[in-house]
Amino acid sequence: FTVGYLGAVGPDKGLIYLLQAWKKLNYPDASLRIAGRDSTSPLVCHLLKHFGGGNVELVGWVDSAWDFYDSLSLYVQPSVTEGFGIEVLESLARGRPVVCSDGAGAKDVIRLDFDPTGSVVKARDVDAMADAIEHWKDGYDPKDLTWESITSSCRGEAEDYTWDKIRARYVDLWKGLP
Repeated sequence: FTVGYLGAVGPDKGLIYLLQAWKKLNYPDASLRIAGRDSTSPLVCHLLKHFGGGNVELVGWVDSAWDFYDSLSLYVQPSVTEGFGIEVLESLARGRPVVCSDGAGAKDVIRLDFDPTGSVVKARDVDAMADAIEHWKDGYDPKDLTWESITSSCRGEAEDYTWDKIRARYVDLWKGLP
């Protein structure tokens, strides 16, 4: 069971809460992978030393986000505040379930009324994040989250938010301004 985070590092990203949740879970048979440009920075190493625990791998920059998502069992977006959080959609598009904080705008695409694609937890709530990860570890079977279940839930919606489509929408918006 491999949990992952991909993205920037900063107080708004909530990485400290993910590390605290991971330490609380203390799984001997699972790993947490943290990737992104600054994921091996002195700040992240400090956070890991003081707040983290367990099997944590600081990956650094990844050339292929798709390969990173494919290496995971579960993606976590622990943001305290986030404009959107495209990584949520990218991981869903790769067939990975998601735990997303309510601080990320992408929480709105986690459709909890369908067969499971993810969980939404309160930002900064270490216990809720740990519980959500535990839920996916205990009940996760990769066969349950198939392309068909993603399609029936939010894959189509996720594909509407790729960078190419979002970029085109921004261009249209800006062109339409007086």
